[in-house]
This record gives sequence, structure tokens and C-alpha cells, in this order.
Amino acid sequence: MFSFKEVACDFLSELIEDRWTRLVEDSIPTLEPGPNGTTFEDRSNCVVWHLQFGGKGGTTRVMLQFQAEDDWRTPMLVFARVSELMLAQALLNPDDPQVEALLSIVVYGGAKRWTAAKDARTLIGFDPPVSMWRAQPSCPFRVLEERFCPMLDRPKENLAVLIIEAERCRSCRDFISNA
Repeated sequence: MFSFKEVACDFLSELIEDRWTRLVEDSIPTLEPGPNGTTFEDRSNCVVWHLQFGGKGGTTRVMLQFQAEDDWRTPMLVFARVSELMLAQALLNPDDPQVEALLSIVVYGGAKRWTAAKDARTLIGFDPPVSMWRAQPSCPFRVLEERFCPMLDRPKENLAVLIIEAERCRSCRDFISNA
């Protein structure tokens, strides 16, 4: 469902802070395939949206990764996929020293709350007495828990909210009684 522009725009306008919401609403989103690297071999649990902000001239990418389990390895997979996306962009423009911003969101559908780390940096083991925290690789991401989603407390004038609520209900009868 998140491959439809309207659903993606509604979803992103709920998740991104107010000052970016107008940019998302005015953007031209396109769904794009991940690069041909090993971390994107299983494309069933990940989509990448490329947002072009109309007259503002800016662009960014949003990676949605779908997880059914609270897996401690998720931060490393997100880190690998983000790195691969940014490397692919850098290789396309070798003379341009900048890459586009990339927002990573994990959409989690498990029955329990998310307990895994939300950044690869927090999984790195022993930090010597002279801290190397600033030099450690970091790739924070946002987690959206389907069953505990604050979006569901808002009015249902949003396709993404309806889809997440339908997923959370797990039956047509529950969904209709909540609508």
C-alpha cells in the first residue's frame, strides 16, 4: 500500500515535523528501486521514495523499512541500506561533494513495543577511556509502531492512518466498529 503516492504523502505528512509538512504536501514523490547491492536483494520489506520539493528546488529520499519482529540487527540493516543509497548517489555525481538528505523510518508491526536500538552507534561495543563517540558510525532512524501509533488518535482523513488502523485491527469487524 505504501507504493501509492497518496498514501506515502499522507503518511509522511503525519510523521514529519510541521515546518516540513507543507514541503511534503507540495512535493512530487516518485517511488524508486533500491540500488543493485546486496542489502536490497530482499526488496519485499523496503521502499524508497524520492521527494522533489516543487518550486523550492530541494530533494530528499525517505526509506521505509517494514519489520514484523523486534530484531536487534535492524539498526545494522538500516545503516547498510542508507550507506548503499548514499554511495550510489555519490557514484552518480562524482564531482558533487554533497548527497541528498535521507530519512529512515522503520514501520514495525509486532505485538510488543519496540525495544531494539534505534541507531547503529548504540550497538558498538567497548568504547575506550578516551571516547571515540563522535568517530563511531551513526545512522539513527525513526520507529513507527503500528499497534501503538499516535497517528491513530487523529481524525481519519488520512489514507495512511486508515491503512495502519486496518492493519492493527486484524479483522474487518474490528475495523468497521472503530470507523
